[in-house]
Amino acid sequence: MQQFMQFAFDNFPLFFLAVFVLTLVRVGYLYWQRKKQGPQFPSRDAVNILFEERWTSGNSDKTLFTKLGGASNCLRVVVTDNELWVTLHFPFNIMAKYSDLDHRINRDQITSVEQQGKLTLITFSLEDGKQRMLGLGLRNAEQFCSLLNVVTECEESGI
Repeated sequence: MQQFMQFAFDNFPLFFLAVFVLTLVRVGYLYWQRKKQGPQFPSRDAVNILFEERWTSGNSDKTLFTKLGGASNCLRVVVTDNELWVTLHFPFNIMAKYSDLDHRINRDQITSVEQQGKLTLITFSLEDGKQRMLGLGLRNAEQFCSLLNVVTECEESGI
């Protein structure tokens, strides 16, 4: 092991370049996968946007990684006439499948919206019947809650 460490220190520029190239290859692969999926959200001109908040924070309750990780000031939240969109801004969106923060949710799938401190918790049903919860740190949570046509606990929490 010491021989390897000595070799790595002696050839630091080579190792740095190798790690840099591998990182670029990985990011390029993730970008290619994302582009291969095609557009997940329609263009802004094709829908009526009722609410939009950019550069906000949030997380998902899917796994321990997504609960603890989440996104800090790189989420985009949009409410249209029929849907709620939660997505990451570029370049963070190439990692969206790992953070579970890329959702296009029909408004009738939303079962509850609750305010807990500065976090707005949105519970919704997936197509397979499972429930999922997203926690969003919205700056304008009151307007967001008023636009969603579900029984909300936002008013009860004093927002």
